[in-house]
Amino acid sequence: MDPKEFPAILTSPECKNRDWLYFEESKRNFGSLMGAQPNYELLDRAANEIGFSRDRFKTGEYLFEAVYMPLDLGLQAVTQHHPEFGSLFVEQWLRAKGNEGYAQLAQALLQYHQAWHARSNGAASTVTPEGWKLFYAKLDEANSSLESASSKLKQTGPWHDLKVRVTFANPKYERDRTKVFEAATNAWPDYVALYGIAMNYMHPRWGGSYEAMEGVAQMALKKTRQQHGAAVYAQVYERQFRADCDCTLADSKVDWPTMKQGFHDLEARPGIHIEGLKHHARMACQMRDRDEARRLYVRYDEVQRAFYEKLGRAIDSEQPDDCRLFASR
Repeated sequence: MDPKEFPAILTSPECKNRDWLYFEESKRNFGSLMGAQPNYELLDRAANEIGFSRDRFKTGEYLFEAVYMPLDLGLQAVTQHHPEFGSLFVEQWLRAKGNEGYAQLAQALLQYHQAWHARSNGAASTVTPEGWKLFYAKLDEANSSLESASSKLKQTGPWHDLKVRVTFANPKYERDRTKVFEAATNAWPDYVALYGIAMNYMHPRWGGSYEAMEGVAQMALKKTRQQHGAAVYAQVYERQFRADCDCTLADSKVDWPTMKQGFHDLEARPGIHIEGLKHHARMACQMRDRDEARRLYVRYDEVQRAFYEKLGRAIDSEQPDDCRLFASR
């Protein structure tokens, strides 16, 4: 990408938090700097500008998520398809900008994804002894990179997120999991991704239980109720069951009245996500709560209509689905 094509926000002498207005746009802008010819000066400037911030976008995401998500997904992709580029990318970023900022996090992320690439995502029984050896070695490298990071980086949500992921992935750190998870959620109590990691590992498919998953959700509720009501409780479950093909919310031990209150608390926030309403409606359908599903579809239609009117466009027609049919009876 030619530097002349970079968004003006990234090439201005000084970036300000208020300039990063929209999550999806900011995420794309940062991701564009990680192309075939990365611009490490702009990468580092953008990472320093919003990667250490506690501010949020109007839609609720932390500013740092616009840096962390494309960095995480980008390094995962190159590890799978172009592993030599990932190593070169991190090496050159560290050489250009040192290890005080997000370059150090990028190194730990790369090592984490190299670990999973060596293990593969298949069942444990399909992993070779050599695959397990590489998996644990790379996780140890990732942990060492995290531990050697600057004190400033160790305070960030992304550092805690990756620390929890590494700790839960390696049985070697089993004794440290509770301590690491508590530290992360105390530092960032409403960073939903942290609870998502624990929820995934507590899933029955990995030897956990629905009771353990509900325990994680209740922890999130306890830590965030005063500021967010039941919103984070609902987000924790929604994140886990949105694309879960093995089971439905009805199989879990969810506290459904609390979950519904969480939907209301989320809807009261500014910048409501249109698709989030549809996901919530589908969860109500899973629970066979027709009244709640109907309410959510009405709200979804209202928000969608207002969105398209603002654009001056007609609403795109949608194919009927089983959930809307259930709600409309």
